[in-house]
Amino acid sequence: MIKQYELKNGEKRYLFQTYLGVDPQTGKQRRTTRRGFKTEREAKLAEARLLHEIETQGFDNKPKQVKFEVVLGKWFELHKKKLKPSSIINYERDSNNHVLLYFKGKYVDKITVDDCQKFVVNMYDKMTNGYRPVGIASKVMDHAIRLGYIKSNPFKLAVRPPKLKTDYTVPFMDRKEFNKFIYDLHKSSLSTQNKIMIHLIAFTGMRKNEAAALMWKDVDLNNNLIKIERNVAKDRVGYYISEPKTKAGIRTIAIDKETIDLLKKWKIKQMEILFSRGQKHKGQEQLLFANRNNSFVCRRIVNDLLDRMTNEMNIKRITPHSLRHTHASLLLEAGASIKEVQDRLGHKDIKTTMDTYAHVTTDGKEKTVNQFIAFVSNG
Repeated sequence: MIKQYELKNGEKRYLFQTYLGVDPQTGKQRRTTRRGFKTEREAKLAEARLLHEIETQGFDNKPKQVKFEVVLGKWFELHKKKLKPSSIINYERDSNNHVLLYFKGKYVDKITVDDCQKFVVNMYDKMTNGYRPVGIASKVMDHAIRLGYIKSNPFKLAVRPPKLKTDYTVPFMDRKEFNKFIYDLHKSSLSTQNKIMIHLIAFTGMRKNEAAALMWKDVDLNNNLIKIERNVAKDRVGYYISEPKTKAGIRTIAIDKETIDLLKKWKIKQMEILFSRGQKHKGQEQLLFANRNNSFVCRRIVNDLLDRMTNEMNIKRITPHSLRHTHASLLLEAGASIKEVQDRLGHKDIKTTMDTYAHVTTDGKEKTVNQFIAFVSNG
């Protein structure tokens, strides 16, 4: 339909209103109005040209401009289905604290290689793990391609600085320091539970979150074995049981007789404590180490206890990872193989073990955990 209309200055113009058909992608009817033609003939020609383009090329479904945070939200809704609750919190923290501070409000089709390069440099200068927010931002742009908002990802052309190698290694104790530490531990003012928890970590090399998830069903007091197959994680609601990140994290390790004897005594003591509080012992499902509500201990408890102990004993600062590192280092010095240490610590890749502990390896003799106990006992 062609119509004539008049401008404010009195000039005549023409417009056309036409039905374009049904959009096959949306299923909706499409109509359009175009105006501003000086003659009726120009309007008719433009209408005919438009109808021809629709017939030969289809509808132009080019999306409207979309802001970065909208695409991030769409990407995250899909991606978080593959994540553990604790990982979701980390992704949200990196997104809110870093990625959105830089890209919020920007349209994805207007983000340039220069924008991405500046963000990369800023993150790598600011953070030791700057690759994480950079990775998130790049994945969001990849998702924008999938949604048809952009044709290429400018992050692919941004140069990422190489990770700086440092000489820093996790502090660990030698044999004499370890023996003194264990002696001081059992002479300290820590509770029986806390002493045994730290002792167990020191003599097994397990992670603090693995120790926090142990139940009595995991401990074979007759055969001196502990099975590690879960850890404690945290989400917005609180603590919960989680599976290890890799299959290598599920393992059964041998423990020495002294530690077994401590656990046997602790099992009886724990029953007495729970009974005195009017709480029920959960049998095989009972946590080895529990808070006053008989639930998971705080993940930072081991850090706090070690800080308290090192201050009390006036010794160098020890962290949970220091205990793990010490255990592995002393095992290697005692003659255990890299493979044995890898299996005991639950490393997925033996290269991780070698890169971390190669500086203390001696010869390649394969010995058992009993040699570790004999080694540290002679210090």
